[in-house]
Amino acid sequence: MQTTVAKLQSEPRLWVVCAALDAAQRWSERLAGSGLETVAATDLDRVLARSPEVVVLDPSGWEATCRHSLETLAGRAEPPPAVLFLAADPEVQLRAGPALACLPADAALRDLAAAVNRARRARDAFVPYWSVARARVPPADEARIKALLRRHTGIDIRTDRQTVFEDALRTRMVARLTPRARDYAQVLERSRGEYGELELLSQLLVIGETYFWRYSGQFRALQETLVPGLTRDLNEGERVFRVWSAGCSTGEEVYSLVIACRQALPPSWQVEVHGTDLDRTALARARRGVYGRRALRNLPPEFCRAHLESYDGGARVRRSVRAAAQFHHLNLVSPAADGWVAAHGPFHAVFCRNVLIYFSRSEVERAVGRFEQALVPGGGLFLGASETVHPSRPGLETVRGSGSFFFRRLPVGAVLQTEPVPVSAAAPGGDPVGELYAQGLARLDAEEFPGAREAFEEILGLQADDSRGHTGMALLLANLGREVEAAEHLAIAADCRPDLAETHYLRALVAERSGRDAEALQHHDAALARDPRFFMAYVNRGWILDRLGFRQRSQAELRAALAILEGQPPVALWLTGGIGWRPLLDLVRGALDERGEGR
Repeated sequence: MQTTVAKLQSEPRLWVVCAALDAAQRWSERLAGSGLETVAATDLDRVLARSPEVVVLDPSGWEATCRHSLETLAGRAEPPPAVLFLAADPEVQLRAGPALACLPADAALRDLAAAVNRARRARDAFVPYWSVARARVPPADEARIKALLRRHTGIDIRTDRQTVFEDALRTRMVARLTPRARDYAQVLERSRGEYGELELLSQLLVIGETYFWRYSGQFRALQETLVPGLTRDLNEGERVFRVWSAGCSTGEEVYSLVIACRQALPPSWQVEVHGTDLDRTALARARRGVYGRRALRNLPPEFCRAHLESYDGGARVRRSVRAAAQFHHLNLVSPAADGWVAAHGPFHAVFCRNVLIYFSRSEVERAVGRFEQALVPGGGLFLGASETVHPSRPGLETVRGSGSFFFRRLPVGAVLQTEPVPVSAAAPGGDPVGELYAQGLARLDAEEFPGAREAFEEILGLQADDSRGHTGMALLLANLGREVEAAEHLAIAADCRPDLAETHYLRALVAERSGRDAEALQHHDAALARDPRFFMAYVNRGWILDRLGFRQRSQAELRAALAILEGQPPVALWLTGGIGWRPLLDLVRGALDERGEGR
């Protein structure tokens, strides 16, 4: 970037930074009219390196660059400046990163000067406590902040997300010039309204990765299984097919659903897809419908020509598709969600993929219950590949096929028909611990949790240093949402014998969920070294490598998993990550079909 920074004899304390020098100079001159000595600049990193007191920043047009620079403030040795954004909309804080406040671009000169002076005073009060702000947050304050997040957003900070939480908390405390966690907790409690601090903090804790036609097997299941069944049973007058995309992020899923439903429905039908999310910035992007190549990477050229148009170096969803999509700001765990569902539902399908992974077990159950009630009888609930409904709900049945699976709402009074649960292979005779382990796994698979616990605890009573007892307890506790205790048992199991493939597999899942992909790959390697036919290690390695961009290596892993799956009978539910043998087989086949490698 071309950079111009004024050179003064003494170090300036107030800087105005814009992407263009002429814009920075205009703002600098305007502030100088109120008696403030300012310097114009275009390189934010160089300005931050000079330890300014206040930075007045216009992030328009270079929001991503500003976010990257500002989020490093918490890790710098010098006290941070007070950062004020020049913006017409406070939503800019979500796009451009942490700032003390947003100032309207058309604010009166005296208001701008007053805001700068308030920021100076706040920074002066903060600097003496800089060492406190960088210290470990007291456990009581940390617990209070986590409870606020859980209660008002549904986000549950598990141990595998602790580092992410600490980084996000420190980033926002520094941005707010709040040195003590107890003071920041009070800020959170006071600002739960529009563009509140809870929303700003939560955006640093979740991943909004999405793209068009993601998990194509579920779109095929929607088109080939759900839509034909519903339209056959609906009355003649019901010609509007409604879908809810919960946690829609930047909108790729919503537009994919519009297209998928129109392809599957008779021409006389209308389609309404409602996308909801907590992230207002993502919703603003979704409404624009403009995307880069990464979001379109799964789409064939003929699809793009039919539904997209060239726009500003990327592509924009055509107006006819955008007309069927509506976007709403909604907190899934808020009491207002029930009112929103009543106003916009009922729905024929609900998609909520890779959202519930951030929720506590109680919030997951509450959300799934809300989704179930939002569906028409026969409607479908589509969750992420790693998300399942546990314990099973009597009003939802699992539907498998088309390379995927989903949950269908049963008509009122219908009885859920359950399939026999495959039992884990029996242990060799004469091995009481092995027999107990097999019994515990079979009971876990049947969701007989007290019986599973009894079997695993009996193992620990017989032989406390046997890895099967601790691994079984880890499986049980993880299934119950008690992941802290599960991780403790896994740590013990790793130092015990026998060296089980499933111990390494579970450790890989913990590493992956905390964002440590390289470590997860190593644990999956260790699982395969103990059992070369442990197909879930291949499957999960395939998903990780695909996410990291190693497409050919990912395909090789999925082909290896498919070869094993096709060559053996159905296996226990726990061994498939809760998905089930048949839908997992369909899921792997579908992924390879999508890449032109199906069998």
